[in-house]
Amino acid sequence: AEDLAAELAVGCLWATARVRALGLYRRSGWVVVGPEWDKPGVGPHRYVIRRISARPQPLRRA
Repeated sequence: AEDLAAELAVGCLWATARVRALGLYRRSGWVVVGPEWDKPGVGPHRYVIRRISARPQPLRRA
């Protein structure tokens, strides 16, 4: 998803992340934003965002 976003120059991605997985997201360059909220049947979540830099050349498609 990140490579495609860079190719399309969308600027940033967002996702919902389980609170217990926030360390993984942070280590991967995501930033946690907003308050914690409960996703019914799943548990506590936060929103995460990551800025994407545009790539100068298009990706090769398989």
